Amino acid sequence: MSIWTHAAGIIRLDFINPAEYGVADEKAAIKKLLGKAFDYKDMYDRALCEDLDEHPEDYMPFGSEGSLRRTILQNPGCFENVTALPMWTIVIEGDLRDYDDPEAIVEWFKEVCRKLKYVRDATVVAREDLNNKTVSWCARDSWRVDGKD
Repeated sequence: MSIWTHAAGIIRLDFINPAEYGVADEKAAIKKLLGKAFDYKDMYDRALCEDLDEHPEDYMPFGSEGSLRRTILQNPGCFENVTALPMWTIVIEGDLRDYDDPEAIVEWFKEVCRKLKYVRDATVVAREDLNNKTVSWCARDSWRVDGKD
C-alpha cells in the first residue's frame, strides 16, 4: 500500500526584491526561492533523476511521482495603487506518493516564508493518510515573518 501526504498552503506576499536572488523579475525570484517543481512524467528524464539525487535541496518537497506544485499570482492592481497589497499570492499544493513526513513539509514552508521576508499572511496544512497525521501552521499578527511561530 502506498503512503500519501497531501499539502495545501498559501502565502500572501507584499514585496520581493529580485536582485537579492540574482534574477531580473519578481516571479523568477519567487520560483527560485521555492525550488524546482516536477511531475511524474519528468521522472523518465535521467538528468533530472541524477540532479534529484545530487541536489534534493534545490527542489520543492517531492515523493516518488513528483513534487508539490506552485501557482504564483500577481495582484493586478498592485503597481497602480500602492495600497493594493499584497503584490503576490503563492499557492502551494499537491499529493506526494511514498512521502510520510508532513512535519517536513510544514518546516520547509516556514523556511520559505522566512526567506521571503515580507509575508502578509501564510498558512499551510499537510496530512499523511496512513497514520492520519495532520500538521498545520500559520503566520499570525505579523507583517514580516521573523522566525517566531
